[in-house]
Amino acid sequence: MSFSAAVLLFPISYIFGDTWRIAAGSMVAFYGIWPDVQVAKIALAQYLLKTGGEVVTPPLTYRIAAFHIRV
Repeated sequence: MSFSAAVLLFPISYIFGDTWRIAAGSMVAFYGIWPDVQVAKIALAQYLLKTGGEVVTPPLTYRIAAFHIRV
């Protein structure tokens, strides 16, 4: 697999894998305790926060690492 293919496939794989992990975790943790609508809202909020964080943090990490390499 070429580097460009890996760069393209990693985010796609991560997003779909995270979707299933969060959905399964929310179902196991809260199903039967909370109403189904509330479980779905919690799963969606977890997904958006986790995936949003993963979108924001790599560029910041790269900039911090590049700064430390130069210093």
